[in-house]
Amino acid sequence: MSHAADAGRLAEMKTKLTEAQMKAKSAVQLTNSLKTDLAKLQEEHKTQAGVSQADVDDAKAEVTRWEEYTTDAVEEFQQLRQDKEDFEREMNERPLK
Repeated sequence: MSHAADAGRLAEMKTKLTEAQMKAKSAVQLTNSLKTDLAKLQEEHKTQAGVSQADVDDAKAEVTRWEEYTTDAVEEFQQLRQDKEDFEREMNERPLK
């Protein structure tokens, strides 16, 4: 692979890595926010008649969905980071032409 092709591929990897990092960061923030909302809802369910167990169960299910999404997003980011590091190492080990 030529130096220009390597540089192009590395730039593409960095772009994908940045996008994956933003996606993972947003997912973590949203999941944490949903967990906070769930805790408030659970407390309101204990103290107020207007919050049903179904509301709490729905909120728990939403948190679970976002936890799974977040896990996937973080794993994708970690894999892309590893791929980039492997590619950079490969580039550095390859003799210059």
